[in-house]
Amino acid sequence: MIRNISEIRDLWNNKTILQYRENLNNGFEFGICSNCVFHGTLRNTSDLNRQRKFREVRQKSIPVISLGVTDQCNLSCFMCGIAKKYENTNRKRQADRLPLEYCREFAEHHFAKAQIVNSNCYGELFLYPRLKAYLQLLKQYRPARYTTTTTSGSLRVPEKLWRDVLESHDEILFSIDSIDRTIHRIIRGFDYAIADKNIRTVQRLAATDYPKFKHGCSVVLMKLTIATLFDTLKASHEEYGCRLFHFQHIADTPAQSLATEKQWRVLFNDVLLKCREYMKRHGITSNGDIGLYRDAAGNLES
Repeated sequence: MIRNISEIRDLWNNKTILQYRENLNNGFEFGICSNCVFHGTLRNTSDLNRQRKFREVRQKSIPVISLGVTDQCNLSCFMCGIAKKYENTNRKRQADRLPLEYCREFAEHHFAKAQIVNSNCYGELFLYPRLKAYLQLLKQYRPARYTTTTTSGSLRVPEKLWRDVLESHDEILFSIDSIDRTIHRIIRGFDYAIADKNIRTVQRLAATDYPKFKHGCSVVLMKLTIATLFDTLKASHEEYGCRLFHFQHIADTPAQSLATEKQWRVLFNDVLLKCREYMKRHGITSNGDIGLYRDAAGNLES
């Protein structure tokens, strides 16, 4: 529990945290990391046994700051089950909303040193109660580049607020997941008409008033979405003008993991290769290579 704003600086650079960063930079993985939902991306890469390059502990320069201003979301779906702290609770009433003064403390002392600041809002950017004031912090202490986390885009957002977002960020991602609407029957609260209007508003503003701004889509790779992944990519590019297409791979989601059944792993390989070719042809960037599924001999499963 942080009781005093000045404690943030001490927490950021105390001996324990510095040692923790050094261990991570030198490839040491902690036991608690083994169940991380993102850990599955490491297990499925083609170079599983690669050694991480030594990197000095960053103090004067910070590659990425991922600031979780809120974890509230207007969706209620099976994905929220990953966070054990929400078991038997009303998630919307347990949202962690970072006080604005804490955001200001980070902005004043760390934003200028960061290459990227990720406004990590866990699914819905526009539920932070002090969003306008936070956007002013981003504009005032803006480093070389900012990025936002994904938003479902399913809240009614006025154009003025979209302009504020575009002025204070370099890019934003919309969580499309799939062009197949039947998939979203398992999600309550998602409104396609509102999401479509929001994306098209950003598309229009980026094309007219903010030519350097990038917008894109983000898709979680699961059984529900992999079969329509290429069509989703194509639609996001052709219909919405997206120049970014990010892949989120969650391997440990119960009953949705691609890694448990070979037919899904093979389909994943085939679809991802097809997406790669399309993205290369149209200059669409991504958040990196999460790796293809390979057999024991190291060959692509087929």
